[in-house]
Amino acid sequence: MKLTWSEASVFAFVWACALGYIVASRILEWNFERFLPSNWYFVVKKRLAQPEAKFLRTKKVPKKISNVLEELLTLMQTGNLQKSTVRMDQIFQEKVVHEIKLLEGRGLSRQLHFTNVKLSEGNAKKRDFRHWSDSGREWREVIVEAAVSDKYLHRDSGKVIHESIYPHGSILLRQSRHIRHNEVGEKDRQKEQRFYSKYSEIFCPSCGANYVPDNNGCCSYCGYSLQVDNAKWKLL
Repeated sequence: MKLTWSEASVFAFVWACALGYIVASRILEWNFERFLPSNWYFVVKKRLAQPEAKFLRTKKVPKKISNVLEELLTLMQTGNLQKSTVRMDQIFQEKVVHEIKLLEGRGLSRQLHFTNVKLSEGNAKKRDFRHWSDSGREWREVIVEAAVSDKYLHRDSGKVIHESIYPHGSILLRQSRHIRHNEVGEKDRQKEQRFYSKYSEIFCPSCGANYVPDNNGCCSYCGYSLQVDNAKWKLL
């Protein structure tokens, strides 16, 4: 079978495109999803203006992840720290309170919208948090990818003062808690003691220093209080 110059050129072009795609996606790890019509800027901007974009609820993100994220984002937008049940590290809470006070002082409110929400590649396989343990604490972390609209509005009139759109944004959620006695799952007392022996040196979850409690049970370096409810998940 003989090919003409035009047929050979088309054949070579197709193979070059296929080879280029393989090299770019497998070796250079380029993400071609960004070029899909659903990720075009004007399409994303239109979706972010819809009422449902206020929520992170989607089949691609389990409720146990989206519920925690929505509770935190609601707190950041409303500034109602008193009614929130979100547990936060002392330093993280101070940053949130500082931002809330700045917005209130300028008569502004914040509004976040999301679309194209999905878990990152590292979390999508198990559809769960990534878990690990360190110094007597259990940690969990998840990265949620989404197109994000971050608006600052006038608190009284609702007029948009500034809007930033991130077509390929991501949200990192990291929490920790103390490993609880009933989670060890070991009835043998000696094995249980060996399990906890590697956590004999405890680090302050707030400043990272060796946890040396003062007379009030607080870290002698930063004043962090080791409370009983530290068995619950806390944002960092």
